[in-house]
Parts: sequence; C-alpha cells; structure tokens
Amino acid sequence: MVHFLKTARSITAAISLTLVLLPSLARADFFLHHWEDHYEPVHSASVEGDFLYYMSNQNYGPQGLLVAAPNSDNYSRQEIDGLVQLGLLDRLSFFGRLTWARVQTNNSIGTGTSFGLADQSAGATFRVFEAPKSLGSWLPFALDLQGQVDFPGYSVSGDDQTKTPYVGDQSLDITAGGFLSIPVWADGERAISLGGGAGYTARSSHFSAQMPWTLSAGTEPKISGLTARFAAFGTTSMNQDTTTAMTKPSGFATGAGGSLITDAINPETIILHGEIGYLFQSSTRIFLAYEQSIWGENAPNGQMITAGFKITFGPPTDEGTAYSKANQGIQDYSLEATVTKANDRLNLVKIDKGSIDGVEKGQVFDIFSVRSDGRVAEAVARAQVTSVKSDEAALTIIEYFKERNINEGFIAKRLVQ
Repeated sequence: MVHFLKTARSITAAISLTLVLLPSLARADFFLHHWEDHYEPVHSASVEGDFLYYMSNQNYGPQGLLVAAPNSDNYSRQEIDGLVQLGLLDRLSFFGRLTWARVQTNNSIGTGTSFGLADQSAGATFRVFEAPKSLGSWLPFALDLQGQVDFPGYSVSGDDQTKTPYVGDQSLDITAGGFLSIPVWADGERAISLGGGAGYTARSSHFSAQMPWTLSAGTEPKISGLTARFAAFGTTSMNQDTTTAMTKPSGFATGAGGSLITDAINPETIILHGEIGYLFQSSTRIFLAYEQSIWGENAPNGQMITAGFKITFGPPTDEGTAYSKANQGIQDYSLEATVTKANDRLNLVKIDKGSIDGVEKGQVFDIFSVRSDGRVAEAVARAQVTSVKSDEAALTIIEYFKERNINEGFIAKRLVQ
C-alpha cells in the first residue's frame, strides 16, 4: 500500500508539472484514440501497428441532432499508428504511440489536404491488484491505474495556420484513471472476459475537461484461434469550455471544413466498436475493426475502419538463469509427450497426449528443451494439466526453471506423484 501511495503521488505531481509547463500544445485525435488499458506484464513487451481510415460528413449539434458539417461535403483522415508497450518493472509498465496522419476535406469549391506527424501519446500503467488466476488459469481479475499524456508532433500557429485542413485543435490532453478486468467464463480452450474503465482528462487552450469511459466484452483462445471484441467508448464533458463558436480562433472552422473533429465545444459522444482477429501460436495477432458513432452533442458523426497487428514478446530465448532448484535431483517420469503449441506470454502449452493416454486434469509435467541434434536437454519449466481431450491436453506453466521461450517440439514428461 505504501508503494502504491508513493506511485500515485509521483504520477499526480508529474501531471501537475506538465500542465504548468505545457499549457498550449495541441492534440487532434480526441475522437479517434479512446481510453484503453495499456498494461503489459513484467518481462513482456508488445509492438502494435495500425492503419485507420476515418470519415465524417455530419456533426451532432448542441441538442444531439445530426446536421451537415458547414463548408465541407466530406472530412476524411488516414492514420498510421505505432504503439509500444513495455513491462519493465513488476506491476508497472510504460507505453508510447507515434502517429502519422493525412487529412482531406472536400466541398464544391475545392479540396484541401495536409499530412505529417499528428498527435503522440505516452504514459504508464500500474497494476494495483490482481487476483489469483482462475477460469482456465490465464485470465486474471485485475485493477489497473493509468496516466497518459497526448501531445502534438505539429503546430497550428504562425505560418502553419496556412496549412489546412488542420490536424489538431490546440489542446494538450492529460488523462488519469483506471480499468477493471473481469474473467467471466472459460472452458480450457477459450475464455470470455468483461472490462471497463473511466478517467478524467484535463485539456488546455480553454477546452472543457472530459471524462472518457470504456465498456467492453471479448473472447480469446488459450493459445491460438479467432478473437472477437465488442466495445462502447464515450466522452462526457464537464461543460467548462469558456470558448464559444463566436470566439474560436479564426480559421479553425474552415481548417477542418466545419467538422467538429477540431473545434468541438463541450463535446460528448458514444461510439460502438466491433473487432475480429486471429491469434497465432507465436503470440502474433492480426485484427480488423469497425467503429460508428451513435450519439453525440457538439461532436462529429464518423465511421472508422482499422486494420492492424500486434506482436508480443516474452522472455529471451537464451539459456538464461535458473529460476529455482525445484527440478534438481532425480525425478521419476511415467509418460512422455511432445509440445504441439506454446504461448509464453500466457504461460500455456499443449501436448499431443490426452485422456486415452491416461492424462488427467491436475497432473504435473516437466517441460524439456530439445537440442538441434534432437537430443533432449534440460528441464526449463514445470506445468500442470488444466484441460484434457481424448488426444491432447492443455497445461499452464506453474514454474520456470530457465528464462527462455518454450517452443513447439519440446518434450513434456509426467512426474510420478
């Protein structure tokens, strides 16, 4: 608890200092990148690449009614995002996002286009609590706290005001909040989980503070297979905006063709998100997502398509250092199997022996590496059977003897108990 309070105080101090020193930077993607959990377990890292296409030709007015965007028949935006998440410390991970964008507006008079670095993100996530894993032993009940800063790689002042359409609205966003992850069902092969989060966003340039929120439900395989996620994202305004449509900086309305993507006053919105993907055995996931706003006030009505990938890296593949001495000494084994699939990030393996071979839930296996010449080497981990089929079984790693990846083709030997 003392460690948590010190961490919370440090995050609060950093946010306050940033607000003082950087009061007039800008951000563009208030409706494009949502409030999402970026926690990464210790000794793990991930790299995600996204390409998104956003399109809007309407705005939600002050009463929530759809109206045409003035000065524009269409606002479109293409973005390339690179997201890195690093689990460097126990319970504390860091993340950063780099974004490049191309923006275009079309109307009866002509077309406007601009491109370049857009809004960037950086932050940290602290795992406050994680319950013992259950329901297949790979999805935890967890509570995370997160701090995030969104800042621009561009300027919309001085000579840059001539570069329209704008990619930002002169707002630095600093958000602090939390997330709750809840596993609700698993059968040993696949699991369903729920999640939710909320935060408080302080914005510069006289824009109102916001409360972003997230609700989601998803399913994922234990090792490899189809993934799916359905979510609702939203923002609730604190109605603190001291700027009105009459006092907005000149050029902003025409700078985005009248789309509220860059000059929204006290905006509120609800966006639905649907996503389908595939997780490969190597912890690489590819996905395709679609979003549609369903309600808003002083907000753009847009649709977005996103395609991307995420690669997760576990412990290094070198021999490493022994974690414990539990595997030392003479061990008796009664059955040998071959690892057919492995996911080090989730501490899971599958073997090619099942109930017809006498494998039962709760049995313990040692996992052995295999040399390039085919000879069995030393034990690298210990695993316990969590689900069994007639011809295969799924195991959860309960202890590592060596810090290295488990690969297909490794040997699993059942301990005599």
